[in-house]
Amino acid sequence: MKKILVTTTETLQGWEIVNYIEPIYSNLMVGANFFSDFGASFTDIFGGRATRYEKSIQLLNEKAVEFLKAKARGLGANCILGLKVDVDEVSGKNMQMFMITAWGTAVVVKNAVNPIQQSNSKEVDKDKINERANIIRLVEGLASDSFKLTLKDLQIIVDTRSAMFKDTLLKKFKKLDSVNFANNDDYKEVLKLYNDYFSTLSVEEAIPLFYNDLLLETESHYLNKVFELIKNNDLVDYNFINQLLDGDLKKRKLALNILQADKPTYNMDDIAALEKTLVHLIKAFPVKITIGLKKGFLSSTEKEVWTCTCGTSNSMELKFCNSCTNDHHGFRSDELQLSQIITLLSNKLEALKVMI
Repeated sequence: MKKILVTTTETLQGWEIVNYIEPIYSNLMVGANFFSDFGASFTDIFGGRATRYEKSIQLLNEKAVEFLKAKARGLGANCILGLKVDVDEVSGKNMQMFMITAWGTAVVVKNAVNPIQQSNSKEVDKDKINERANIIRLVEGLASDSFKLTLKDLQIIVDTRSAMFKDTLLKKFKKLDSVNFANNDDYKEVLKLYNDYFSTLSVEEAIPLFYNDLLLETESHYLNKVFELIKNNDLVDYNFINQLLDGDLKKRKLALNILQADKPTYNMDDIAALEKTLVHLIKAFPVKITIGLKKGFLSSTEKEVWTCTCGTSNSMELKFCNSCTNDHHGFRSDELQLSQIITLLSNKLEALKVMI
């Protein structure tokens, strides 16, 4: 998804401001007990500084800035100028809370034109020539499945921020495996570069790339890797998720897991999309049990039981089958449950109706 540049200054060196959009704000509320809990222990105090307290404050500040970035992204901005963060106490009615506020100006910026070597002789800086030559080499090399990317190659691709590499890099990313690396640190560095690249894609580029791959892919290991990209970049898309819910059981359960994630921002259209998805969920995971009567042990009295698809009869009080541990919809006890996602989406829907 699109990366948002953030600076505390009113200008950005090397960049040209194309459009000032509007001032934006984000607020984060926490209870006073969040801070008072730290007073119970002094084991973290070293040299007069409470490190746990400082780290928690830093985390809250970062979260407020992340909310601000989401707002800027929703407005079509790619930069926030003049960032400021403040903490205020809010009291009243026997309650005490703290509000962390972040604000700045959402703008659109672009790289300033580099005037170096712009003379009439049309001379070009050697670094620019080598940079373009490397990109041409990578484009041609990546056309072959046998082409091996080096760390330097990956860094060049990340720096280009170009979507031209997205399809090929996704194929290579899915096959990335730690066993092919001499040490784990190299693997982590390569993994980070791949994730850095995919995070630079716009929502419009990333969503069809990832979801179309999910719709066609059959290998569970590869499905999970693409799922992580969607989750980590807040790329929930209800239209594509509904397509997954029309697929086989593997794809339907994958859709269920994706629905735990989020979008960067929500709008009025998401109310109808959530309502449609909730209906789709019920149809995608129908009740698979049958209910009947069975005589009790050493008793002629019949009682109501439910029979699992595996053929086992279970007491109505049991949520999971005694034999195969599946529930009424075919979910094992160790899997994400349909009821959890329905509750999550229902709560999100109610929140949207109140806030929008």
